[in-house]
Amino acid sequence: MNKAKTFIESKISDWYEAMPRCLFIPHATDDEWKRTRCRYICASDTANILGCGFRDNVSVWQDKMGVGRFDPSPAVAELMEKGRNAEEHIRELFAIDRSIDRMYDGTRVMIVNKDIKDKNGNPFMACTLDAWAKDGIGNLIVEIKRSESPRQFGDEMPIKYRAQVIKQMIVTGIERAVLVSHISYIKPDGTRSCYTKEYWIGIDDFEVRHDMEGIIMEETKFWNDYVLERRKPPRRMPNI
Repeated sequence: MNKAKTFIESKISDWYEAMPRCLFIPHATDDEWKRTRCRYICASDTANILGCGFRDNVSVWQDKMGVGRFDPSPAVAELMEKGRNAEEHIRELFAIDRSIDRMYDGTRVMIVNKDIKDKNGNPFMACTLDAWAKDGIGNLIVEIKRSESPRQFGDEMPIKYRAQVIKQMIVTGIERAVLVSHISYIKPDGTRSCYTKEYWIGIDDFEVRHDMEGIIMEETKFWNDYVLERRKPPRRMPNI
């Protein structure tokens, strides 16, 4: 199988065909991406705004105001780096296992929904995809996680990642998504265990559609009432 095509290598018409409601902002560096994401509510912000993420909603507001900076601890930074290094390989293995011929690397592209607008008439909802694919059914969002904490990956998709994936569906209009979680950890006997779990969701699920409506409502309020007004929101503590 050919390696996943990047945004530059693939035809831009592929992206517009898959996501006609969107604008696409490619980035050459992480710093460019970080500057652009301050202009939008991104999918990684969603769980934190809702109070079910790793950080609180005030830290998201500070990011958008340009007055905050997220500095992870050394241990968290190491886990994040391992996740970034593993992402390409997990993406390729998923494509092989699922016999997907067309897999697109979305990590350098900010996707903006041009239909949902704030009170000033400007788009404000965006996301960056780890990957999106075309299979025998149609377009598919692929979100990738690597974790060393197997307890958080039970039978149901973890709520913080569910919020992120549903936000990606809202922004892109793609109606199916999968969270591919690679879990690698040391067992009490000192041996390492590695396995992968997949969590699939789709627009045909009533709960997904309900959550979409809730996310749009919450993020619209957050953006209009707090970000645009430069007013600090009531704090929602993160889900520990």
